[in-house]
Amino acid sequence: MHQNRSSDVRIHLHAEIHNALAGNPYFAGRKVRVELRENEVVLSGVLSSYFHKQMAQESVRSIVDGVHRVHNQIEVVSV
Repeated sequence: MHQNRSSDVRIHLHAEIHNALAGNPYFAGRKVRVELRENEVVLSGVLSSYFHKQMAQESVRSIVDGVHRVHNQIEVVSV
């Protein structure tokens, strides 16, 4: 049962992170991948500015419960 509860918490946290990113107007039409490793979140993908990269990280950091560290591996590529 512990495994199912842990899995449910991870699914909820993953959905919460995706909702935080999807609800942020800076990410309309952009794809940021989210990976959970224990209580850490890894963000990856490609964005067009360092501002967007930082906003992605801050959106995730605002979710205090369950996130102890954010690894921001998003690449910035100017278009």
